[in-house]
Amino acid sequence: MVEPSYLEAEDSAIADFYAEARKNRGSESDKPAEEDETAMAVAGSIGGVYNQPIHESITLSALMSVDASGVSSTRSLKSATNGDWEFVRGVIWNDDPAGLLFDDTSSENHSYAWGLQWWNEYRNAKSQWDQPLHGERWRNPIGRSHYGDLQFLHCMASKIGESPHETKRKIMTWMEVMYKLSKGEDGITPDTKPKDTKLDQLLAPPAGTMGGSLPPRFHPLSYMLAPKSTFSNLDIRRRALGSMFHVIQDSFAIGHTRRVPINGGDIISQDPLTFRPGVTDRWGPIKNFHTYHGQDDHQHAHYDHGSDGVPNPSDLRDLDQWDQLIGCRDAVDRCIGLAKLRFSGASWDGQGGVREYLDGVFEIAQDATPANSEDIIAVYIAKQNRLTTIPRSHWTPRPIMSDPILVNGNKVVPGDIPSHIPRDAAGTNFILLQSKNETFSALEKVELAKFGVEFLEYVGERTYLCRYEPKDLGVLERKTYVQSAIIYLRELKTTDAPKSAVETEKDEDHYEVDCILHHKPNVTAEELARYVAKAAGVSIDELHVSEAKIRLVVNQEKLEALAKLDSINRIERVHADEIANDKARGTLLMMAGDGGMAMSSSTYQGEGQIVCIADTGIDRGKKSTGPSDTECHPAFENRIFAIESLHKVDDASDTHGHGTHVCASVCGSGIYKDPDHGEIPVQGTAPASQIMVQSIAKPEPRQLGVPADLSKDLFAKPYNLGIRIHSNSWAKGWSDVDGQPDYNEQATNIDRFVYGSTAASLEGQFPPHEDFIILLAAGNNANRTGNREKFPSQIGAAAAAKNAITVGACGSTRPNNAWKYNDKPRAKAATGINDTAEFSSRGPTKPLKGTDGRIKPEVVAPGVAILSAASRALPIGDPERKSGGISKDNDWMFLSGTSMATPLVAGCVALLREALEKTQGKKHPSAALIKALLVNGAINFSNIVGPGFGYDYEQGFGRVIVDSSIAMIHNGSFIDGGGLRGESNPNRDATSFDVPGLVQLGPPELQRWESAEIEILRGGGRRRLVVTMAYPDLHGALLQNSMNLIVRSGGVERHGNMGKDGGDTFDNTNNVEKVLWDNVPGPTFQVIVQVANNFNPMAAASFAAVWDLREMARL
Repeated sequence: MVEPSYLEAEDSAIADFYAEARKNRGSESDKPAEEDETAMAVAGSIGGVYNQPIHESITLSALMSVDASGVSSTRSLKSATNGDWEFVRGVIWNDDPAGLLFDDTSSENHSYAWGLQWWNEYRNAKSQWDQPLHGERWRNPIGRSHYGDLQFLHCMASKIGESPHETKRKIMTWMEVMYKLSKGEDGITPDTKPKDTKLDQLLAPPAGTMGGSLPPRFHPLSYMLAPKSTFSNLDIRRRALGSMFHVIQDSFAIGHTRRVPINGGDIISQDPLTFRPGVTDRWGPIKNFHTYHGQDDHQHAHYDHGSDGVPNPSDLRDLDQWDQLIGCRDAVDRCIGLAKLRFSGASWDGQGGVREYLDGVFEIAQDATPANSEDIIAVYIAKQNRLTTIPRSHWTPRPIMSDPILVNGNKVVPGDIPSHIPRDAAGTNFILLQSKNETFSALEKVELAKFGVEFLEYVGERTYLCRYEPKDLGVLERKTYVQSAIIYLRELKTTDAPKSAVETEKDEDHYEVDCILHHKPNVTAEELARYVAKAAGVSIDELHVSEAKIRLVVNQEKLEALAKLDSINRIERVHADEIANDKARGTLLMMAGDGGMAMSSSTYQGEGQIVCIADTGIDRGKKSTGPSDTECHPAFENRIFAIESLHKVDDASDTHGHGTHVCASVCGSGIYKDPDHGEIPVQGTAPASQIMVQSIAKPEPRQLGVPADLSKDLFAKPYNLGIRIHSNSWAKGWSDVDGQPDYNEQATNIDRFVYGSTAASLEGQFPPHEDFIILLAAGNNANRTGNREKFPSQIGAAAAAKNAITVGACGSTRPNNAWKYNDKPRAKAATGINDTAEFSSRGPTKPLKGTDGRIKPEVVAPGVAILSAASRALPIGDPERKSGGISKDNDWMFLSGTSMATPLVAGCVALLREALEKTQGKKHPSAALIKALLVNGAINFSNIVGPGFGYDYEQGFGRVIVDSSIAMIHNGSFIDGGGLRGESNPNRDATSFDVPGLVQLGPPELQRWESAEIEILRGGGRRRLVVTMAYPDLHGALLQNSMNLIVRSGGVERHGNMGKDGGDTFDNTNNVEKVLWDNVPGPTFQVIVQVANNFNPMAAASFAAVWDLREMARL
């Protein structure tokens, strides 16, 4: 595959970066006339005259101890040759991948620069990596290596919470390529490009990053390790070995890792850390990788340095001097071991090889924990006090500071809360509780519950929003696993949208807002209403009160008064809803309609299934009474189960045309009369199904009124009527200021309706409906963004719901110009069936600040130039009839958009439910099983993330191939696991599960589900194994429960959404995971679903898994 041109054009961009960097460093005349010999190094901060040369000294000490290295045993830092310094330059490269700390000439390679530009890039990195969508972060290699995804260069994790095995995988990948480069093994030479090695994925920025990234992947390794150097005798092989030394050395630095002390019995003091006289510290496996982000720069840098007189730069032969610095003797010894292997010609693989050796160097302790940024506590920071001259007070560990917490886009640092803020919970029942680890363990949650903590929602940054009625927070903070406990501040309650409106809409001072209640408020919404009215200065009659929120129009000056009410969780601005098309912009209109669904079989047509559709109405608003009925469009003969209008009394007529088109895309069947081609049959994807229509059109022309309470006013009635499919082709309007809203109350409503509530007192109020399948249009905002850096994600609000199926649009087989039907002779499809529609909103879901977005849309379906029924209530001359292309039959019209793709998929869901009932006897399959079947059958044709992942943020998991999904039903290759929660749940027996749900605290057999070993039939060519897991999740913007998908074969593992090299890491962002595995190694395979973290560790968590083994020739 040819790389995109903007990546190949990386040359000039990178050259410009390096040239500008060197221009800004200053000239030789700016440097001091003479430097002290020990003031020559980089140690995690500015180089040159400021720091001791700890990395340089360890490196030369190790090489001087190995005769074959070529470094003389009489060398000192001052007398080291250019050749010796090629090793050293490799060591320093990890700290300085931009090459900003040296001023090379053609004949000399160890003249230090001032490093001011290095410091500027390092300083910029902090802000760049504090802003998850900052575009420049990928072009700052110093930032990537110190604060971002390349921290493995320092034996550190890329982010808090990263699995220690994932960090080790990155480290070992880097070490493998560097070692093979240093030796010339496997054809890796200085001219090899990183993109052609295992470094490709390690160095790659996210898909779609424009202008390339630094370090470069499309330049030779020699360019990467010596960027723009003018030195004429470069030895890239030596630099590669030096880079390996750096990682080993940092692995024994206390700001980088926490290792197990081997001779802990010789420790006689913890503060400062002191060993018995004459005893050298020794360190074993790694218990924890740290991250730079969150550490104190000065303390971190200090412990990367030597002590007074140690090391002696003029006598680096003396290895015993390293015994006097914590961790350094181990670092020197391990570097010597690597050097001996390298200069003896050892290979990377094989017995006694380098891989085996480094596997021991970076051994992970059995009780290793996910990465953190913990401050350096006494047991790991102090040097032996017989050496230090620093006052003991310097070594007293600082109190552990809490990491920043982000709630509703607002940032708070618990350690920086002003003194006037109460330190107890006397005035509130809601607190934020932050864990020292990635999350609270199941047993920790149980213990905290005994102190009165009730977990309500995971809000990110290892932090939970909790209900806590006691006053004393100190009892919680004294727990060793609790990082901080603070009250839920009123400043956190206002989301970005109201604040943005106040700042940008100067002519407005009143806003419609939703006051969202906590999941377990102090009072009911009805009881809270009078307090809301008083705080807002309005009449209680002006409020719209539902079970979990209160909607009102409020003056901006009253927002603070509302935030003071303890039962209010957050205040959201109300955005107008619109059908998922874009008539105002005149380029694309979103609807869905016919064919292109790769349905080769007509065995299933949706018989016995009813789909509820919330839209602008249907035709003239009447049900069909028979073939001669002229009041109803013939496409709906005997297909309308029920009609209701939520706003217009007894009037569900569709004067817009959108709803009728959508309805026929599900169940319609009729004849399109073309004067040139005769009569053409047109059918929806489930022509034997019926529909219930909910008109949400307002009396005002072409305005939608999506109910404020989706659960009560949109979902409950069809569910109680036995309907299990609900299709929605509407979305929030786009804002040029804020883009799409974040995960909001609409998304909360959807997720809560499906999953229910975890709070025992709310189970009757919010029972689960795990067999209710909700589909939503992704929206048509891809062309509206303008500033793609500001709006890289266009999916939010309802479409971000975790328990819904969000549908994007691809092209179709019909001739089109990317927006409209093209009826010109010999016209072709500008947007083909495998192409993503230009307008289709891209994922991931709009992320909260500091978090990753989820994979959305889940699937795509045809949404360009779709032919479906035209409403007879829409005047013949209305421009809407021609917005998607010219139709030659007034009963039918063309439209385009994700609105059109969504009902097509809803019809496919009807087919899947029909097939499950007829072939497997499952009348009530879970929504998770339906989602897993769709996703597992889908194929992603855009493949932007990369081969082997099976998803990207354009097409999600791909275009729906419903025949593939139905084949899995016929084969019985699925499992539907769960058990509805709540003794009072009226829907307790509605869903027929195959196996029990999984619990975190319970016997092993209930913590994971394992399939039997499934035989792989050989012959017939290469095969691809495709496995998908899906599960419902508790409401909340972030993932609340976490399950892992594991597929095993031939002693090898693959994990969901992790690609072909993701055997050590897990996805903790998405509740849908997929594995694609070509040429499975073993004769059998096994599917495993395992609980990683349940919000309620004692509650059963439902899940579904589906698998398929298909011939690759068919793909």
